[in-house]
Amino acid sequence: MDPALAPRHLVPSTHELADAVVAGLGWGMLLTMQAEPLLARGELIALGGETVTSALFWQVATTRSALLEALTDTVLETARRELEQR
Repeated sequence: MDPALAPRHLVPSTHELADAVVAGLGWGMLLTMQAEPLLARGELIALGGETVTSALFWQVATTRSALLEALTDTVLETARRELEQR
């Protein structure tokens, strides 16, 4: 069988990936902040293995813009509050 013809599903966001995994579509690697409440409610089971971490980078145009500066400030503030810092 041609691998390009294998069944596949489009899951365009991490939120929808979590929904698909809970619905039994398959397994997936979810963000900690998504997985923890689902695990606590018994909607997911952990498959084991080590935690995977990845550095995140915010890239933005160097052209000065009040809108982009406000967006950058909001992204950085939210990241500091919501993401695990290492």
